[in-house]
Amino acid sequence: TKKYSAVKTITNAATTSYKVTGLKGATQYKYRVKAYVTVDGKTYKSDPCTAVSTYTRPASVKNARLERYHSHKRIRVRWNKVARATGYQVKIATIKKMTKNVKTYTVKGGNVKKLKIKKLSAKKTYYVKVRAYFTAGKTTRYGVYTSVMKSKKK
Repeated sequence: TKKYSAVKTITNAATTSYKVTGLKGATQYKYRVKAYVTVDGKTYKSDPCTAVSTYTRPASVKNARLERYHSHKRIRVRWNKVARATGYQVKIATIKKMTKNVKTYTVKGGNVKKLKIKKLSAKKTYYVKVRAYFTAGKTTRYGVYTSVMKSKKK
């Protein structure tokens, strides 16, 4: 078993949360909290609470790119592998804000780095974005989507 280390001592009694930065993506972390009070220069600490476990979201997808081919009726989406990802989600739509005509493709497998989307209209512009996900047991954590990429019509 690993020992716990103090991350932050919070001195303001009104503070009820703290954001830890610099953690690895798609990794399990456990934490415990304990209270303390200082009276007459002496500090009294409570026993720590039961450990709580959580997973960080996977890192962002890098170097995502589009290629239109086969008379502009297909799009090939490629991206770089994300460490510890168990899959990827690719969203495609005909509106940049992705509010209408949105289709989501789930690509299973962290080593897969491309998706072919078929049966598209050559006369429409499509917008695409990609994100990684990580699954451990019943817990799935999603990364942040890439910026929206535009695939021009023919």
